[in-house]
Amino acid sequence: MSSCYVDTSAFYAYLVRNDRFHGPVSELMSSAVSEGRSLFSSSFVLGETLGLLQFRHGVEAAERFMTDIYPLVMWRWVDAKMFDDVWKIVKDSGRRSLTVVDASAVTCIRERAGSVCVAVDTDLKGFGFDVLP
Repeated sequence: MSSCYVDTSAFYAYLVRNDRFHGPVSELMSSAVSEGRSLFSSSFVLGETLGLLQFRHGVEAAERFMTDIYPLVMWRWVDAKMFDDVWKIVKDSGRRSLTVVDASAVTCIRERAGSVCVAVDTDLKGFGFDVLP
């Protein structure tokens, strides 16, 4: 059974009901959990998600994430070695739109071969893993 990497864009769509991707992302995340798939993400995504929720919806939205979602996810904390790998991906891509947060996703997914990525961010396509929806 494959694991599911969850990107900031998917966490946001899952939590914000009027987001245009809320329906498909909610179905994917609910199915993954009910099928026993593990959800994982990076500490960079955690920071980005909390910042986005807080900025757009207030501290209460970030607190809801920490209470309802944070405990369900296995977090990969970015250390110095991983950051070197992340930065190499960014540098080698040469793309302005590929952020260190995106590259942390690529690194995490490569560490767990066979995993899928739940994201609505198109920057994660083209790295050799499935990006859903």
